[in-house]
Amino acid sequence: MATALRPPCTTGSSRRRPVGDYPNKRLRALRASAPAGTDDPNVVVLTPGVFNSAYFEHTPLARLMGVDKLGEVVVEPVDDSGGQGILVGPAASAAELENLWKQLVRAPRGRIAQPVAQLSTTPTFVADGLCPRHADLRPFAVNDGTDVGVLPGLLTRVALAEGELVVNSSQGKPFKDNEHQQQQACARPVGERKVQEC
Repeated sequence: MATALRPPCTTGSSRRRPVGDYPNKRLRALRASAPAGTDDPNVVVLTPGVFNSAYFEHTPLARLMGVDKLGEVVVEPVDDSGGQGILVGPAASAAELENLWKQLVRAPRGRIAQPVAQLSTTPTFVADGLCPRHADLRPFAVNDGTDVGVLPGLLTRVALAEGELVVNSSQGKPFKDNEHQQQQACARPVGERKVQEC
């Protein structure tokens, strides 16, 4: 594809036509070029920024591709922590999605999107009694280049509000430490272990 920038005086009388469907066509073409057997491949628009001669093309592409998916994804700020500023698309109102769109137009680099995690539920004691609530189990794994080992300590985080998907312990959400049991037999039965008192 060849493009060129022209001064406005040479194009002012030209009839401009929208190219709104181009990002969708481009996305379909890029997905079609994925290796055989790849289901729903991810496509990322990378750009060197304003120093690239085609930057004026990259920006609209990056802004338009995926915008129609805002209601299907989780969007969060890139510079926040603790689960602040997260918007869960399927649970968002039309007004919230419109507000998010305006924020993205103003500062597109400020947020990232990811698929909605299909969290399990766990029986949880709440004011109404024992009810299912979304939870995630976070293992801590170490990859040494040869093997991946899961540390014995795990963390379960729970969202107390019914249907809520944000399970971030730094927002005051409850969490529970868990222990990963190795599949090998214990050296001594648990009851025979000595407990060291402090």
